[in-house]
Amino acid sequence: MSDSTLQTALGTFELLPLHWHPRSPLRAWNAADELLLEQVAGNALPPTARVLVVNDQSGALAVALHGWQPHSWNDHVTSQLALAQNLARNQLPPDAVRFIPADTAPDGTYDAVLLQLPKTLSLLEYQLVTLRAHVHPQTQIVAGGMVKHMSSSMIELFGQLIGSTRTSLAQKKARLVFATFDPALAPTLPTPTRYPIPGTPLQLLNHANVFSQQKLDIGTRFLLENFPDLNSANSILDLGCGNGALGIFAGWKFPQSALHFVDDAFLALRSARESFALNGLSNAVHFHASDALEQFSGTVDAVLCNPPFHEGNRMHTEIAARMFRGAARHLSSHGTLTIVANRHLDYRPLLQPNFRQVKLLTGNSKFVILGASGPKAR
Repeated sequence: MSDSTLQTALGTFELLPLHWHPRSPLRAWNAADELLLEQVAGNALPPTARVLVVNDQSGALAVALHGWQPHSWNDHVTSQLALAQNLARNQLPPDAVRFIPADTAPDGTYDAVLLQLPKTLSLLEYQLVTLRAHVHPQTQIVAGGMVKHMSSSMIELFGQLIGSTRTSLAQKKARLVFATFDPALAPTLPTPTRYPIPGTPLQLLNHANVFSQQKLDIGTRFLLENFPDLNSANSILDLGCGNGALGIFAGWKFPQSALHFVDDAFLALRSARESFALNGLSNAVHFHASDALEQFSGTVDAVLCNPPFHEGNRMHTEIAARMFRGAARHLSSHGTLTIVANRHLDYRPLLQPNFRQVKLLTGNSKFVILGASGPKAR
């Protein structure tokens, strides 16, 4: 059996991650997905059951459960795209699964909820409290995760927010969490965090799962302290915007510029949208859910970016490389890309194929700010 063939009691499926290539070490599912699907197969779920899958990174759960026409609740555009590709890969219609963005509540009441544990406690808390309005005492609520990423705090949240909880024995380095809905519990949704941008009147708002929950991260702060002169830019794009710190600061400094906020995560875009409104900026503004810049159309004069180098629990630079290629495609001929990065990450080899000039603008012991101009891929 190949690394692209998932064999289950529910059927055999060909599955690949969204950005798979022949040398990729990534797989479209993990052992926790296999345990979740074994649980469904062993429980004889009625064919009319309403099924919700949560945090299904590449669509493995939803594709395998397509017979129930499940709903997939997820925070990432990349997961939505991977699901669509894997449905097509298995000759399944695109409407076999309904995708629901994480900033929107699920639809109706479900008889089974299968949840892949997320990386952050904040997202799990948001999801569990939201789910309470969409389950009943007989709903099968089962979460799965790899043991090395499953903290005791995650398991405790199920008991605090859903009801009685137990865990399975570990198999294949994965474990399941079983929870029974208790209507007597009455938790409330966590309020978004808020904090200032130092030295400005600006405030930022963060919903669950958004980078740098409690305060401005030091890399972004370093870029704000060494911000480029974008006075001549008619349009500025905050790429991988998170709560919108870079774009909102740019809008405050350059009120004549139109702003674009782009992120893969729906809750990040909600945070940026609400942060923009909170600060009463007058710029024309647009928000785009996109895998890097693949779903973005148009041309801008400046791109600002603090690129992530993690995807879930994996560390790599592939996301940054896609961002840089996208920036080169969508910048005007005189446009500039400015990035802040950890000093140990050498992004120049990723930038140079896409830009004619790549310069070190400044740096300190932890971070560098690079400027790229002369996009080659217009």
